[in-house]
Amino acid sequence: MKTVFLFVALLAGVLVGCASEQKIPSREAVDDFVVVSELPPIDSIRYFGHQQLQQTYLNDYYAIMSTRKEDYLIEFTKRCWALTDNSQVTADIRHESNVLRAKFDTIRGCRIKAMYPINKGQAEELKSLGDAPGETLK
Repeated sequence: MKTVFLFVALLAGVLVGCASEQKIPSREAVDDFVVVSELPPIDSIRYFGHQQLQQTYLNDYYAIMSTRKEDYLIEFTKRCWALTDNSQVTADIRHESNVLRAKFDTIRGCRIKAMYPINKGQAEELKSLGDAPGETLK
């Protein structure tokens, strides 16, 4: 009886661990999303200085930045390890307060390549992208 209980508890632990594992959308899937959605690139994002920018990690090349009113897809020039590595703090480069600019400014030390305005529905879709275009996570 004790062995059966131990087996069931172990099986339940494995199932919970597998269910909670979050899959990261591939770079290609996000690239395809940008092209298919015809997202227009923008040069800058204005925000209030006292306002905290919220970031959501998508993968090492993309993040979603949220202001109080808008969401933006941020693309980095190269892989941004600092998005997931909290052991090192890198100062951001801002050439103008209250403005985040593509090609000049950084987020966690990673240079911004491009920025795209997205709506809440697109932000949710990006968070649930799978590895291939059209594939969603379950």
